[in-house]
Amino acid sequence: MGANFLDHIKVVEDGRIPGMTSYPLDEVLLTILIGLLCRMEDFDEFAMFGEEQIDGVLMQTARERHNCMCKARRRWGNGRC
Repeated sequence: MGANFLDHIKVVEDGRIPGMTSYPLDEVLLTILIGLLCRMEDFDEFAMFGEEQIDGVLMQTARERHNCMCKARRRWGNGRC
């Protein structure tokens, strides 16, 4: 089995100050790679793309959490969501 992109970039040393970063280096590099492949041209486009991806993940997580709570309520509670 071949390794995926994230496996390859995990060997890159993160020279940033620990505790002063918001995102893991591998996710930043993956976002930049995707942006380059999509012909993004400047930092603002990369940032906007990354923020859209984060918003999408947060919305998906919120939906999953809501669905899980609904299932539990139906099974154990009043059945309303």
